Amino acid sequence: MDRTKKQLFRDIQFCRNVLGLSEHDTDQMIMVCDKLQIGAEYFSEEFVFEGDGIESVVRVHDPEYLKIKWKLS
Repeated sequence: MDRTKKQLFRDIQFCRNVLGLSEHDTDQMIMVCDKLQIGAEYFSEEFVFEGDGIESVVRVHDPEYLKIKWKLS
């Protein structure tokens, strides 16, 4: 993703103000989003799940449902 200054600013603001990430965590999020070529808000909305505890994660996660083999390179 050819990140513009405007998009970078939006992503940093989202990470800091909405997600409450530290500077270090924000840098990591931006780096991952750059590698995946997506915005931080899109990444958070589509791929991050926050549950009430381990029971809620186990309830909605079925490892046999969809096996995706990918890695960041």
